[in-house]
Amino acid sequence: MFNPPFESKLICYSFDYGNRSILKDPLKKLLEKYNNQVLGVMPFVNNNPYLLEFYIIFDCEKDEIVDYIKENIAPFAIKEHSELTIRYLLEQLGNRRFNVKNHIFPEEIDVFFETFFFFPERKDLENKGYKFDSDLFPPNTIFFSYSHNNQAFVENVKNELKNYNLPVFIDTSSLKLGDKIDEKIEKLIEESKGVVFFVDENFYKSQWFDYELKTSNKYDKKKLFILDNDYEKFKDYLYVKSNFKDDVKEVVKAILRWYYE
Repeated sequence: MFNPPFESKLICYSFDYGNRSILKDPLKKLLEKYNNQVLGVMPFVNNNPYLLEFYIIFDCEKDEIVDYIKENIAPFAIKEHSELTIRYLLEQLGNRRFNVKNHIFPEEIDVFFETFFFFPERKDLENKGYKFDSDLFPPNTIFFSYSHNNQAFVENVKNELKNYNLPVFIDTSSLKLGDKIDEKIEKLIEESKGVVFFVDENFYKSQWFDYELKTSNKYDKKKLFILDNDYEKFKDYLYVKSNFKDDVKEVVKAILRWYYE
């Protein structure tokens, strides 16, 4: 199947080893819809505990199959890998990197997911009491809500606050794959001492600002707004003005006053 006498379209996706069962049903439906004469499905699984990986290469003979995969399989993928080829992945067998299967048939789906992976999914371990939340979220942490356009300025403010031993959470980099970001952010805001909003015009119009503001109101969190302009919406809130460039120390002083009041 993977060396046809005519041109076919190859698509490679990586999937979450630790949350793989969500792929079982959509993959089975794909294989039931298109047989191995028009579709090849070649999984590569790395069971090295220090580098758990799960890739699938799809060999498609028709454009409609490509479209079906992009609509029904791609949403469960981590990302598409245009840089990876079958040859390259097969070469990794020499490094004992992958277990590989030439093709999966629909009736083999259950057996494949039960036998090809050596380590359990996260949900199975969570059911046994294991925790995968890597966040160290100290008491009285300040949650920074901001646009990534202003990240450099926000980072500078955070670094200055370190001198006063104030814990700050500024982004979602510690969220793991599979987390529902809105639910995670809600939990972080709920557990925080309060929220500092760095608001410019773009962030003011964003859905994340609206969501984080509503969430902070839901849990009655104290709030401080760092504004680059006069916004009618904040006239009844505590706020300070900033150019988001060179007034880091002034902003830090305002946050310290707000924090300890």
